[in-house]
Amino acid sequence: MNLSEASELLLTIDGMSVELHETRSASFNRWRIEDHVIAWHRPLSKKDLRALSHAATLAGRALSAGVLAGEVIAIHTDGVEEKQAWILEAPDTCFDSPHFAGYPAVLIDLENADPQVLLEIADAAADRCRHAAL
Repeated sequence: MNLSEASELLLTIDGMSVELHETRSASFNRWRIEDHVIAWHRPLSKKDLRALSHAATLAGRALSAGVLAGEVIAIHTDGVEEKQAWILEAPDTCFDSPHFAGYPAVLIDLENADPQVLLEIADAAADRCRHAAL
């Protein structure tokens, strides 16, 4: 799946919108429910790639082409425990990086992502935002 296909999928979630967020150094898409950012495009930095490559080598496996290409979306989770559960449940789709260690968001490798997993994680985040607004 590419970024455009992932965006189309995320936009099927009730109330989801996409915006182009611009900083001094980059522009990237963010998907939101009202005022709550649910997910964002997160190209991996060279530092991320070095750390992930080292971890993959230690584990005896290669990095996926999707991660190497930098087509990654981060999605907020309900906590670090939920993030870890998704990484164990869907290791071809979900992963973590040292930069995100301890942060409640899971990284999604779009090239290898199961669209249903992407949708399920984002839908759960959207539901939390909707309920927080009540």
